[in-house]
Parts: sequence; C-alpha cells; structure tokens
Amino acid sequence: MNLLLPTPQALGVALKIDTSRTPFVTNVLATTPDGTYFCGDLITIQVFYSENVVVTGQPVLKLDLGKNDRNADFVGGSGTPVLTFQYAVGQDDTSRDLRYIDVKSLFVPIGASILHRASIPTVKANNRLPFPGTRGSLSANNNLVVRGTSPYITDISFVTVNGTYTVNNVIQVAVTFTTTVTVTGVPYLELRTGVVLRRAVYLPAGPNTKLVFQYRVETGDVSSKLDYSRTSALTLNGGTIMTTPTLAGRSPVQPANPQLNPPGGALSGVRIIQASLGRVSYIDLGVDTMGLKYVIYFSTPPDIVASVMFDVTYSAVWEVRNSPINVHNRGDKTGWSVDVNGAVAIVGSAGAMAKQYNVQEITAWGSATSYVDEVQYVQTTCVHRDAIQVLVSSVAPGETVGGYFSLMYGAVGPTRRLAADFDAVQLEVALQLDFGLPDSGVEVSREQNTYCGCTNAYQWTITFHTQGDVPTLVARNYLTGNGATIGDGKGGASAMVITRPPVVSGQFALRYGTITTQNMPSNVDATTMAARLALDLSLPIRSVARSEPTIQNGYTWSITFSSSSTLFNINELQPAPVFLTGNQVLLTVTTVREGQAPLYGNFRLGLGNEATVDIPVTAPDTTMKAALESLSQIKTVHVARSPQNPFGGYTWTVTFIEINTLTIYGLVLSNLGTLPPLTPITLVHNVPILLGSDAAILVDYAGVNPSLYSSAVQGNAPGESAGSATVFVPYNKQWVQSALLVGSDTHVGDQFGASVALSLTGAQAVVGAPYAAALQATIASLLKVQAQFIQVAPYATLCTGAVIVITLATPDLSDPTGNIPELVADASLLTNGGATSGTVAIQSVVQGSLREDGPKAKGTPCGGAYFFSSPSAGVWTQVVKVTPTQGSETLS
Repeated sequence: MNLLLPTPQALGVALKIDTSRTPFVTNVLATTPDGTYFCGDLITIQVFYSENVVVTGQPVLKLDLGKNDRNADFVGGSGTPVLTFQYAVGQDDTSRDLRYIDVKSLFVPIGASILHRASIPTVKANNRLPFPGTRGSLSANNNLVVRGTSPYITDISFVTVNGTYTVNNVIQVAVTFTTTVTVTGVPYLELRTGVVLRRAVYLPAGPNTKLVFQYRVETGDVSSKLDYSRTSALTLNGGTIMTTPTLAGRSPVQPANPQLNPPGGALSGVRIIQASLGRVSYIDLGVDTMGLKYVIYFSTPPDIVASVMFDVTYSAVWEVRNSPINVHNRGDKTGWSVDVNGAVAIVGSAGAMAKQYNVQEITAWGSATSYVDEVQYVQTTCVHRDAIQVLVSSVAPGETVGGYFSLMYGAVGPTRRLAADFDAVQLEVALQLDFGLPDSGVEVSREQNTYCGCTNAYQWTITFHTQGDVPTLVARNYLTGNGATIGDGKGGASAMVITRPPVVSGQFALRYGTITTQNMPSNVDATTMAARLALDLSLPIRSVARSEPTIQNGYTWSITFSSSSTLFNINELQPAPVFLTGNQVLLTVTTVREGQAPLYGNFRLGLGNEATVDIPVTAPDTTMKAALESLSQIKTVHVARSPQNPFGGYTWTVTFIEINTLTIYGLVLSNLGTLPPLTPITLVHNVPILLGSDAAILVDYAGVNPSLYSSAVQGNAPGESAGSATVFVPYNKQWVQSALLVGSDTHVGDQFGASVALSLTGAQAVVGAPYAAALQATIASLLKVQAQFIQVAPYATLCTGAVIVITLATPDLSDPTGNIPELVADASLLTNGGATSGTVAIQSVVQGSLREDGPKAKGTPCGGAYFFSSPSAGVWTQVVKVTPTQGSETLS
C-alpha cells in the first residue's frame, strides 16, 4: 500500500490558530429547589463556563455558612461547560441566602486543574466568579436558606384543657421544637406526680415540630399543678429525636436537643431589645425559681442564634414564708419574730389563721332500691320489595298463537279464560278480580315476543305491589298453534321469577361476650330460644315470649333476664353469626329495660401510692376507721356513719385528727389534719369489686372541724390572729419548711408566734402566745370583735362560787347610753361533780360609757408560752404550755 501523500496544493484559504480564548464563568446556580434546608440535606450547585472544560483532581466551591466556611465538592461535568458541585448541610451551618464567599471561591488545589477542553488541554480556565449578590451569582439566582443548628424545645404545654383529672383520665402534653423532627422508638416525658414519677409516652406520628405525649392518671398520683420532673425529663428511651431533612429520601443525621429548663421556672422582663453598635444589654430579665442548667436562647436576623446556660442558686438575701402569699393569709405577720441557730430557723406568724381539721365524706351511692329484671328485644326484619314475574307465550316459527290460557295463584284459581292476545289492562283486571288482589296490588305490562319468529306471541311482565309471600303463577295451556306454550318461555308452565318477595328465612345465632349460641331458625319458638340462651350462654333467663310473625315473616322475641346479686345488668346480646335471607334482612337487639340492683360488694380508698384493704359497702364506722388508719399517712381519724340510704349504702364522715406529713425527713406526725381527697377504687385488676346499679363511691370535701356525724373533739379553732410558727432548714440549696407549729389549744386572737426562741442545739423551741386565753377567745369570737377588746381576769379553776371578771371594751356593740347587753350563759353541759347540773349567773357590775373619761377595761390577759421539742429531724412535739397562773407546771 502506497501511503505517500501528494504535494499540497494552494487553496487560497488562510488558516489561523488562536489559543488566546480562555473559558470563563458565566453563571452559578443551584439545581436544588429554593427553600430551607437542614442537616442531612444535599444541595447541588452548577458552575457554567463559556467553553467546554476538563477537570483533574478535586476542585471545591467555598461557601459562606455563618461561623463555618464549607466546601461544595466537585462531583461531575468534566468535558462539558457545566461543572457540578455538591454540599451536605453540616452542624451549625447557617445562611439566610446561601452564597459563596467571594469571587475567588472556586478553589483549585495544587495538583488539580480546570482547563480548556482540547486534544491536549493546556489553557487554564478563568475561575473568577460573579460578585456575590450580583447577576449570575448563586445568591442572585437562588433563595436557599440553611439552618444547621440543632433543634431545641421552644414550648411545652398541655393539649388537654385545664381541670382536675382522676384515675384513668388521659392527659396529653405537647413539646414543640424549633424545626420539624423525626422520632424513632418510644421516648417519654417524666412527670412529677407525687411519690411515684409517671411517664407520658410519645404518641407515634409523622415528622412534625410538635410531639405529643400521653399520660394516664393512676391510683396514688397527685399534683396540684402538674409539671415535668427535671431538666432531663424528656428521655429518648433507646429511641431518637432527629432533625428532618427537607429533601425526600435523605436520612436524619442530627440529634435534637431534648434539654428542658428546670420545672416551675418562668422568664420575666423585656425580651425584645434594640441593638446599639452591635451590643445588646438586657437589664430586667429574671427567673423566678431556683434550679440548675437554665438555658436561654437569643436570636437576631438573619437567623443568628446564641444560647447561655446558667444556674439559679443562692443569693445574698433569702425570703421564707409559711405559705404562699394570697388573700387567705394576708396580714399573717410572718416574720413578726425570728430566731436562727445554725442550720435551724424558726419564724413566727402571729397573725396567721389557725389551721383546721380536714373533714371528708365518703358515700356509697347507687340508683336502685330493689332488684329489677332486664328486658331485651331480639327482632328480625326485612325491607319490602315488589315481586316480579314474567309470562311468555310462544309457538313454532312461522306459526300463529291462538286459543286461550288460565292461571293458578298458589291454591287460588284458575282464572277465567285469558285470550292469547290479552293486552296488559285486560290481564291486570283479570288477576285483580279472579285472585282478589287490590286495585293497586298488581301491575302488568306487555311486549311482543320476537324471539320465536312467530305471530301473536307475547311477554307479560307482572309486578306485585303487595307485601308478604307471593306464589309463583302457574299457567294452564289451551293455546293453539304448532308447539304453542305459555309459562317461563322454556317449556315450563310456571312463570319466570325475576324478583322474589322479601321474606325472612334462614338461621341466626346470638353472642354474649365471647360465647355464641347454636344456630336457630328464623322462626325459632320461645322455648327453644330460652333453652339456647340458658344452656349455651349460661344466662339467667326468667322468660322468653315470641310475637306473631310480620307479613315478611319477621318476629320479635322478648327476653326477660332474672336479676340477682350475681348478675343483674346484662350486656346487650350481639347478633353473630347471621345466616338470614331476605331483602336487606336485619337482626337487631334492643335493651328496653335495664336490669337494676341495690349496692353490694366492696371498695377501697387510695391516698398517694397506698390503698386500703377491701371495705364493705355496709362497713361500720370502726371498720372504716381501721382501714384508713392502716395507711402510713394517716395517724388518727374519727369516723361517724350515717343511716343507710335507699340504695343500700352509707355516708362515712371522716375527720382527720393526726396525719403523717411527707417531708424531707420522711413521714412526720402533724396534728393538722389536712390531706388531699381520698381516691375511691372500685376496680381491682380490671374486675369490679363494687356492684349495683350506677354503683359509685363519692368523696366530698365537707369543710373543716367536726361535722354532723363526727364525734371528734374540736381542735384548733379557725380565726384571725390565732398564729403559728414555722421551722425551716437548708435543703438542696434552699431553705425549706420542716415543720409547722401551733399550740394544742390555739384560738382566735392568741397571736401564737408573737415571740420565738431556739435552744443552742436547735432541738427545742419556745413560742409565745400573749393572748392565749380560752374564755377571752370564745367571747371575742361570739361578739365578732378582736380579742384585745375582751379582757378576762385570771382564774385557776371553775368551782362553786367562783367569780370571773370580764371587761368588754367594745363601744360599737353598746346601746346609746354606753351599756353593753348582758351575755347569756348556757349551762346545760355544766355538772356539779358529775351528778347534778351546774348553774352559771351573769351580773353587770359596771356599765360601759361612750365618754373618753369613762371607766376603761384594763383586765390582764392571761397569755402563755408553748414549749416544743424535736426528738428527731423534722419532728416537733409540744411538751407543755405554761401560763402565769400555772406556775406549778414543769417541763418534761
């Protein structure tokens, strides 16, 4: 082969080789749709050149993402004018409008290159990018928001409305995050519900900013203001709460921050502040509750978020109170007297209202006074539907139908002679007259029979508008013509049935719970049904009655159940299975009279996480007392039982005399009988123990101090300026109440707590009550005046001939002359040595006067001091009360 090329010939064309053209960037844009993107999202960015370029190595596009500069890595496009880069949103990346850093952000590292495409690429591309924000730049072409910060909780609130909730009630709590999160597993929210902390369990749902947790109230749970338990109360429990990427198919990679602020804390103050020279100064932000690891988030556009964590602990000044400030303790004079000794402080509240015994009424209640049998109806029905039959006459092809025919309607008939060519009206009239059908009971239409290829053959469609069974018409054939027939058109003498009449037939069964009877026919008799219910379902059947059949052959069975203490309120029977036929056939069960029974059985009473043993509904007061005092929080109660109510139950009035209060030292005895309401328990392991119609145990707050059926002795009398003293000790970085002290006979006006003192060891205390005189307080309470207006001369005993001088300095109760009406004494309970009734006489010695210079009551108040001792931490017991007239008393 000769490969020698010929000598080139001049073509007159000038060829120019120009290597000065350099590819340059014309546009930068993202193919990822505009929107907001989170950790785990992948954003694709394309860089457009003026010429084809080839890439070696790994160029990157540097992006501005707040405090982080991130790289979008080269992933493809070599040999084309479009290079593709991808960037995965990372932790703490933020941008209000995604952009690259500057015009030199397309970085080609050493060993890499972007060259003009050629057989042997040598010309470097110009990688200068459009200035950020200008035409052709990434931020000008797209609106991409990046939020790579971890989601955190912005709100925790109740979905359930405010109110009081009891056992088995459901409470839902919503936790809101800053962005949409995806949950795996079953996280829970731990709630502060008393001694036992309960869990509100996450309700599974799709990705959302709001997660809903559900808690069911259990026996023993108690909270006056439900809250979560601690800052780490939102527990993952082996699951995850992750940021949800925006792009479909991208897996979550960023955990959310489940940190909660300490329970009970609230932020106060002005939260929105105008920045000045880049600085923001908050001057009145405050947190009202002590706690550790508070977190406050601060944000400013564009999407800059900062946070600070801090503890709220001891301050230089402490405020302690015997109870929260409200209208009920206004003027209690807390702090009137104070003594501190080491780790014990005692604070007097000379103006406090006296505490009172708590009285609760427990009532066993129902709605039936006697046994009443339950009655249920079982009924079968179907819906009316017209019966339709078709008569067809026919003859051999080419022949003509002649003659006549007649019809039978069950046992009725035959009809008169019916001509072969009877029209619809003629046949309709004949059926009405010969079968006794009502005028509107039958309807006939006629059309030519064109299928036989014959003459004078017809098809009559007969519609019966009557209810009940419709016999099939049977023809008697007297037609003429070769092979003439009349009937179903197939050689049969009976009419062709298009629609059968609606009649109930078949079988059915009845179910009670999980047990089912044998199948019974649709017309089962009463005796058989009673036997099936008794034998198959073990139900107490008193009687079964069956009605006459309806026109569609339906029945109603009336079932009467025998009511007793074993079973009285029968659950409604259920149809199952049903093998009945008929147009829209239906088997229904209806309760027409509920079974009833008076109360019987037992109940329990719960307090905190404890419960009593079974208490009969007929329990005497001694049984109720023993059951309640078996609970660790109850020391002493008085119980009085009412007469029996019409439903077989009683009302027990319970006065709490001494209780064991839960403190930081455990259960501590207190003579202030105040407790939350007892919780009635009538289900044990989901089995009712209290039976009877509408059986219920009602617990009502019945006020304070002894009531109608209570035999309790009156303790601390309610009233202003009775006074109290409170012992505080440091605990968990706070001063907390250890004990509340009152005198055993504190009354209105005593001003118990006007003075206080602690021993050197802090284990003994003395509390002064300068106006502690029982007679003085009683008269002041009667006249509804302050105790200082009543002066009682000191006395030691009440014996025959004893004289007590009472000075009344209450001019507002006097008549116009200044005289105060004499008191009237009731001596019905006063005895003379226990044998005979005593007497009390009241005599006015000096009349009062409105004049300033008139006589003034200057009686000496008795007063008293109460000595308390603390045998163990948190336990304070009154040792003795001493008064000026009781100098013989000794401390013991």
